[in-house]
Amino acid sequence: MAIDHCKQIIESKEREWSQISSNPEVAKYLSLAEGVRKSTIKLTSANEVNWNRMKARFAKVDGALSRLKLERQDQQKREQVLQQEKANLIEGREKTGHGIGCKITAVIGETLVRKMLGSTGIAALQNIKTNEIRARLREAGRIEDRIYFNDEGSLDWTYQVPEIEVLSE
Repeated sequence: MAIDHCKQIIESKEREWSQISSNPEVAKYLSLAEGVRKSTIKLTSANEVNWNRMKARFAKVDGALSRLKLERQDQQKREQVLQQEKANLIEGREKTGHGIGCKITAVIGETLVRKMLGSTGIAALQNIKTNEIRARLREAGRIEDRIYFNDEGSLDWTYQVPEIEVLSE
């Protein structure tokens, strides 16, 4: 799944970052760079020459770490978008069944109520001839699709969206 793939890439970038920054010289450079960037370390003109040499020495490392950070952030943004899309799809799926139901206050005679499964909903019935619809309505259907089968009583049924296994993130 795409979300899992994003997480794997994020973990991979974090491992690469940790591997590079665990080098003692790199760690020292990163600490100094942070201090200079935040102005907690003030450089004299003599220190500035040494600092510029150190920056030049670690330029490739700094570039690699910046690239890893950007790639990780891109994947984190992508993961958030995918998570939101997933949430929207699940919410949309839940709303598809809203308001669907059947209410019969008094059953008189043999009555069968069943679900008719269709991938395209009402549109599937629009292209069928009346006689074919009549025939389908008279079919007993599968037992597991039956909601009610009796010759007396009442029915108040509301459609419940079937539970699905949501793929791991």
